[in-house]
Amino acid sequence: MKEYTLNYPKTILLLLFALAMVIPASAQKRENKNYVLLRDTITGKDSALHGGIFLPSTNKERQYAIRWIKGDTIRALTSKEVVGYRESNVTYETKLIPTGGGARLAMVPRHARNSVFTFYLFINDKGEKEYYFQKADDGSNLLTSMRGDSTTIHYENTLTTYLKSFPIAKKSEEVRNYIRTMPPTLSGFISRYRVVTTRNLNYIPRRRWGIMAGVGTFKPHTILLTEFSAQVQPHIGAFFNLPLIFDLSLQLELSYRRFAFSKIFDSLVYSSDAVYNRHDLIPGIFARYSFNSLRGKWIPYLQVGFEPKIVVSGNADNQSQNAQLIGGQWYFDSWTDSSHPIKNPISTISGGAGVEYKLSFRHSLFFDIRYSYESADEGINGFYTSLSYNF
Repeated sequence: MKEYTLNYPKTILLLLFALAMVIPASAQKRENKNYVLLRDTITGKDSALHGGIFLPSTNKERQYAIRWIKGDTIRALTSKEVVGYRESNVTYETKLIPTGGGARLAMVPRHARNSVFTFYLFINDKGEKEYYFQKADDGSNLLTSMRGDSTTIHYENTLTTYLKSFPIAKKSEEVRNYIRTMPPTLSGFISRYRVVTTRNLNYIPRRRWGIMAGVGTFKPHTILLTEFSAQVQPHIGAFFNLPLIFDLSLQLELSYRRFAFSKIFDSLVYSSDAVYNRHDLIPGIFARYSFNSLRGKWIPYLQVGFEPKIVVSGNADNQSQNAQLIGGQWYFDSWTDSSHPIKNPISTISGGAGVEYKLSFRHSLFFDIRYSYESADEGINGFYTSLSYNF
């Protein structure tokens, strides 16, 4: 059989050569997508500059001026000269941004659009992000702020009126309330647009809190030369679920769990009575992903997180006794006590899967199965179930 050996210096050189060829080709491909549309105030016709690159600047600065370079040509262009331009995969359009006393001409990136609206992002003088939109049938360059005419979160504008025109919004008070609380951000519109277009109320995020209880089968690590068997242990607690973005949420928990293990060993030459007792206060934090796209009352979810357990009290004790055969007769030593305090705190990784059953729009039952792993020498590992109810 012929053997092949890898020449590492030559292989590394070949890889570096391949990267040197691929990176410029990729940059050239992105550069070919670039263009600038120029406004010709004399002839009334727009002209275009193709290819080239744009010199770096902040997002706020490039709203009013850009520098385009191609070969030996460098052009400094302002928002008064540019109709729009494209850099890599982002398209910028020159629009009128309404201000207190009039409007400001700025080149703003187009962030999203559907058949009815196009959304833009503007950086104000304070460096804050502001979202604006324009209807597809609007021929002017003047944008409309997503903040509406009110400074409060409950406002009415073209977007909320559009969302309320969908059949599910006309039928459901929960959907109308969700639309009514839309923040002036693109993600706020997209999340509500998803609800009205899919007609799926499971997409409406809600802060939820409630109580939880369950049991688990746990087994402690070997301690004091004793290997305990797995036993069922209960727990009770409370939770608070905070929606993050779309189907992700943050699950915060505070629970109490009691661990109790015992083992008796008896033989002709050795006897022992070992116990392991621990009382834990557990503040848990989990990232949860819910499959809200599934319609109906059953919503499965996955979660993973940490449970930094605070040991309120805990100790492992072992009483042992040896026997010796002397002159044909057994003699027993006195009992020996061994004790080992449990350290505090104990770091735990926990994860699992579960399912939510919607009793109503506001109330649900949750059932999940998790695996808990403690890294400490006196740690406890095992599976446990949890049943929760949110008020």
